[in-house]
Amino acid sequence: MKITKVRAVAHEVKNIITGWKISLGTKDNHELIFVRIDTDAKIFGVGVASPGAIYISGDTGAHHLELINRVLGPAVIGADPFELEAIMRRLDSVARTAERAKAGIDLALHDLTGKALGVPANRLFGGAVRQEVRVNRLMGMYPPREMAEKCAAVVEKGYTALKLKVGTTLQEDVERVRRVR
Repeated sequence: MKITKVRAVAHEVKNIITGWKISLGTKDNHELIFVRIDTDAKIFGVGVASPGAIYISGDTGAHHLELINRVLGPAVIGADPFELEAIMRRLDSVARTAERAKAGIDLALHDLTGKALGVPANRLFGGAVRQEVRVNRLMGMYPPREMAEKCAAVVEKGYTALKLKVGTTLQEDVERVRRVR
């Protein structure tokens, strides 16, 4: 089996909360880059790259699209999708950084190899070790009182793990965490 095509497309997702804020900036949307890898065996895999905001990763969705479609993708055409380490080395040789873009390709390769073997991709990593996965809710950065109110609302919806964003003053960050507890 050989890789015949790699293509990436962008999709913008609106954040559930407008004005989602972290210490480095505010975002109202999130761009995802979907990667599809096709083979001569008519099996394909799909992965996703998350560029994040330029102030976090230094990259943009447009940069990821260009990099995957014009540099990383062409570098793996003709490769055996089961040779994951060799493919990752090849990607490193054409782009030393861009880990988020490479992650989209890596995920697509694992999806593809799982399909080729007739098993869920998690079996490639040792199988399911639990039936349920605890999901955390990432909270933006809000003033302490507002943070506590927003956290209480998501706990009411069933979340049992919260990830709080901090990054203002030490005093305000401590107060933010204290109120949430």
